[in-house]
Amino acid sequence: MILQNHSAGFLYFKRLLVSQGYQLQETIPFNYGRHELIKTDKGNFYAIFKRDLFMTFSYKFPELMKKYPSLNGAGESVNVESLYKAKDFNATLIIIYEDRKVYYYPNKIEELITFCASEGLVREQDKYNKYTKRDCSGNHSLIQEKTFSFPIRLLVRWE
Repeated sequence: MILQNHSAGFLYFKRLLVSQGYQLQETIPFNYGRHELIKTDKGNFYAIFKRDLFMTFSYKFPELMKKYPSLNGAGESVNVESLYKAKDFNATLIIIYEDRKVYYYPNKIEELITFCASEGLVREQDKYNKYTKRDCSGNHSLIQEKTFSFPIRLLVRWE
């Protein structure tokens, strides 16, 4: 069964945590509700719901593939701001896909940030995202977000 949206993805992951003995303490939405910080008795998780992988990653970063051939394949992109938020909360980065596969970054977020920055894996999105301002004005802002892109092989499947 496919997870239809981020809310379903976050609920799925929280149920997975509880089934593995974690006690949920607090959840805090970020990035207009599309990301969620999940605090538990055993640590914090910064969860992101994605529909699919960054399939053209190897083509966008051919120099990285030459340098690290074992990392060849699909990748992932996460907003720079979001990775820093995860770091600030000392959280484990979690990516939940609509097919119910869950991956995590097994090391400290600082290492992923350093890797992306040192390897030139920072991109500015081609398109602008339209967000409704939270000031009750009904106005919108257009944001061209910066992302860190990285090989999916740096992530580990949550079992």
